[in-house]
Amino acid sequence: MVNRRLTAHPFASLQEKISIGTNPDSVPGHTYIYATKFGFPPLTAQFERAKARKGWKIFEVASGHDIMIDAPQKLAEILVSLD
Repeated sequence: MVNRRLTAHPFASLQEKISIGTNPDSVPGHTYIYATKFGFPPLTAQFERAKARKGWKIFEVASGHDIMIDAPQKLAEILVSLD
């Protein structure tokens, strides 16, 4: 179902820098949901950095990249838990 709808991700979106000011930790509601079975090293590195940040909500889900397909109940529980 998912594969037939896939399109390439625009590479430029991965290179574009974002600016959220001089104190990114002042932005409320940081949440990181990590798909443990995806196996993409750059995202694993981002997850490790997120875990070290103060005030972030961190979740690990035993799924591939498409958490909404692989673990819809777990994803729904996480989203509902966010305030």
